Amino acid sequence: MSLRARILLLIGFATLAPAVVLGLLLFEERDRDIEDAKHSLGALAKFAADNLDDKVKGTVQLLHGLSRAPDLDTSDRFACSAFLAGVLARYPQYTGLLTIMPNGDLYCDSLRTNRKLNVSARSYFIQSRASSEPAFDVVIGGLTGIGVLQVAYPVRDGQGALKYVLLASLNLSDYARDFVAASQYSTFEMLIWDRKGTVIAHKPDAGDGKVAGREFARSELFRFVESPAPGAAAELPGLDGVPKVWARGVVPEPRGGGVRITLGLPREVLVANADRVFRDAMTVLIAISLLVLVAVSYVAESSIRRPVRLISSVAGRVGAGELSARIGAPYPRGELGDLMAVVDRTAGAVQAQRAEIEARSLDLQRANRALRMLSGINTLIVRARDRDELFKEACRVAVEVAGFRMAWIGLVDRASGQLVPVASAGMGDELLTAVGDFYALPTDGEKGAVARAMHEKRPVVSNDFATNSPLSLRAMHLEVGNRSGAVFPLIVADVAIGLLALYASERDFFHDEELKLLTEVAADVAFAIDYIEKDKKLDYLAHYDALTGLANRELLHGQLAQHMRNAGRGGKKLALFLIDLERFRTINETLGPPAGDALLRQVAEWLTRVAGDSSLTARVGADQFAVILPEIREAGDLVRLLEQTIDVFLRHPFYLNESTYHVAVKVGIALFPDDGDNADTLFKNAGAALKQAKARGDRFLFYKHKMTDGAAGKLTLENQLRQALDKGQFVLHYQPKVNLKSGKVTGAEALIRWIDPRTGLVPPLRFIPILEETGLIHEVGRWVMHQALKDYLRWRAAGLCAVRVAVNVSPLQLRRRDFIAEIEKALANHADAGNGLELEITESVIMEDVNNSISTLRAVRAMGIPIAIDDFGTGFSSLSYLAKLPVDTLKIDRSFVLDMTAGPQGRALVSAIINLAHSLKLNVVAEGVETVEQSRLLRLLACDEMQGYSISEPVPVDVFEAKFLTKRTSGVRLLERSEMANLACHPT
Repeated sequence: MSLRARILLLIGFATLAPAVVLGLLLFEERDRDIEDAKHSLGALAKFAADNLDDKVKGTVQLLHGLSRAPDLDTSDRFACSAFLAGVLARYPQYTGLLTIMPNGDLYCDSLRTNRKLNVSARSYFIQSRASSEPAFDVVIGGLTGIGVLQVAYPVRDGQGALKYVLLASLNLSDYARDFVAASQYSTFEMLIWDRKGTVIAHKPDAGDGKVAGREFARSELFRFVESPAPGAAAELPGLDGVPKVWARGVVPEPRGGGVRITLGLPREVLVANADRVFRDAMTVLIAISLLVLVAVSYVAESSIRRPVRLISSVAGRVGAGELSARIGAPYPRGELGDLMAVVDRTAGAVQAQRAEIEARSLDLQRANRALRMLSGINTLIVRARDRDELFKEACRVAVEVAGFRMAWIGLVDRASGQLVPVASAGMGDELLTAVGDFYALPTDGEKGAVARAMHEKRPVVSNDFATNSPLSLRAMHLEVGNRSGAVFPLIVADVAIGLLALYASERDFFHDEELKLLTEVAADVAFAIDYIEKDKKLDYLAHYDALTGLANRELLHGQLAQHMRNAGRGGKKLALFLIDLERFRTINETLGPPAGDALLRQVAEWLTRVAGDSSLTARVGADQFAVILPEIREAGDLVRLLEQTIDVFLRHPFYLNESTYHVAVKVGIALFPDDGDNADTLFKNAGAALKQAKARGDRFLFYKHKMTDGAAGKLTLENQLRQALDKGQFVLHYQPKVNLKSGKVTGAEALIRWIDPRTGLVPPLRFIPILEETGLIHEVGRWVMHQALKDYLRWRAAGLCAVRVAVNVSPLQLRRRDFIAEIEKALANHADAGNGLELEITESVIMEDVNNSISTLRAVRAMGIPIAIDDFGTGFSSLSYLAKLPVDTLKIDRSFVLDMTAGPQGRALVSAIINLAHSLKLNVVAEGVETVEQSRLLRLLACDEMQGYSISEPVPVDVFEAKFLTKRTSGVRLLERSEMANLACHPT
């Protein structure tokens, strides 16, 4: 710490302590003023709520008065509307006045729009019908788009019957506008909410005009609104994200209909007066403190700091090498004068010691120069990773660290045999050019000594250029001040690849000890050259693919990370494409590995040419490549670019073994920052998208988060499911279908179950999605169909009354081209089994590709196999398509069966489905029937069949045979009415 700082610190403690205390008191006073301002804002919010409550009360009184007006009790709608229009003109705080008939229809309207409106489903109307008290609700007007508080007043006759409902729409937007306009702040903001967190009114209007009508229930501001203690204030971000001080008010229930009010002011506006008072007081306090500080500082400067500064200046000059510097007598009395005398005596002693050191340094300098260079070169070798950097820094070390006058390094050009200077230090351009023009190997005459040094691999020395020197350009060296020099060959693998030349300004510099050390320096430089070349090769192999020359996965990770940082700073998006070559293994095995390698090189060249920059491409697998797109402008542009590029690639010819081939690709795409904020995550997600694209057969696929969720668990489950299929762990359970009129068991649905030896019976919902995702559904679905046909034939062979078995079809099965062939093969393997099979296909699967589904289902029907639409009512079928579909049965989804007993609407919907199916000559099966009441209603609605737990849960095949199949001689098993009535408790 400086003397001035110490003095000022001492003065500060003495003079500024009171100022600090006063400043703290001012801070406390300011905080009290701010809290008062917040309480005032809270009181204002409470006033706004109370004022709105008064307006609601006035509205109720107005409607009470209107209920007695004879002009409303008239059959003339136009006269009624005209009367209400006149009332509305007197009370502009309302957006409209209406009368609503007991059935919910609009009768007359103050706006006289003659519109048709039914409000029977609205909460305020329902409350009005059920009570004689007014009802309240907060909504956004359907026609006006204005936030209003609906006040519904029921008008009843003398017997208490509802004649009509008077409805007044109190304009909350105008209320908020008038309240804000009347406030003293131009930046005042008012929000009116409903109890669900929807903004009903917002003044002043937001810039985008989209705040009113939007729900912000999860916003921090609405959570503050819903908290207790109305009238309290808090600093929170508003809906635009800008922090403000907010106060809340709640209109009492039920008149407010759940209205919440928040008032907001920027903090700087709210506390402006407190800040102004605080600033004025602090300004005065600081000014007084500074005046005291300046006065005391002046006294300390003149009596203390100036003498000390003089002592410091002389000491600094002596320390910098000006040993003759002195303070000089006379010295002032006291401690400072004594210190000045000591400084002068010390400077004289240091000057004498320096003279003695300089007398001895010349000898040490020559002895240490070579050692310094050796040390500097060895330090350089440790950190140098580039040959040019090594040469340049070695020459610099020789001149700046070791003290040589000049240094240069030359390498032999293997093609021309020329010795080419590659680095130098201390040399002028003219001399360096002369050296470059002069040296050539092999050579004769004056240059023969250097050639001999290179050939014999030993140094060549000249300790006096003034005499006959074996080194070249002697005259030029003498002219620039060089008096001695030496050339040291650089030897790598016993071959002289260049030389190191050093020049000194002294004669007789290079003696045996120095030559030994400098020869070691040259050997170290040669070792570094060899090491760097090998390191470069290793570095290339570590970061580049040796076959294609593209970056490998590790290098691309670093490049991708850099591009992601650039995109992040610019607020841009980036895409990573993982590209997999199709049929590469076939090409490699058919044409041979050389042809496969040639294909990879040609693909790499094509990708580099298309990308425009080799740093954007990489080979990351045996037949996989990666490409970075550093910037994405529009998602649509990216899709078009992908489609166009893939089409061009498909048309591009690849020449292998003198033949032309075309190759297809699959592409997985991950986007930054949407799909990952680091290179590892982006690679992983692009790989997941590529895997999904290959599984689904898509040409390209963008990553979705669900692709990797639970990937590890799915992988384990996939492996277990493959083993389950191989080890016969899958079984079929059957659930019977019963005719509602006769009670006959008419069929059964085959449902797959997995008996895991580790955990027991596994729910289908846990493993069926994995079967579909991995493609195992094709093999498992094939097994289900064959097993169902085997069971059916076994029933027939055992003399049982075999019923038709329904088998569910997966979307992936239906989309396969060989689906029909699979069915034909199954029927061929199980002769006479066609009558025992039915296919169930969900409605949503059929509607994915209606035209293709129609053609496929017609082919199935042509084989005599009936088709049922499963989960009917959930797939948004078009009636025009339903009439065209070649199906035999509609299965009503269990959700409709459950709703059937909840009310008349559910029953009406089920009845409509049954009537529609019967009109199309289709059989109807109700799924998920669980209660006696459901089965009774279905029988009344003329449903044909039912299926569900009220009959039986899905049971193993032996249980199904024992309970529901009878011998053919005794007829079909029938369920008595008494049995059906007790099905829910005692399944047959």
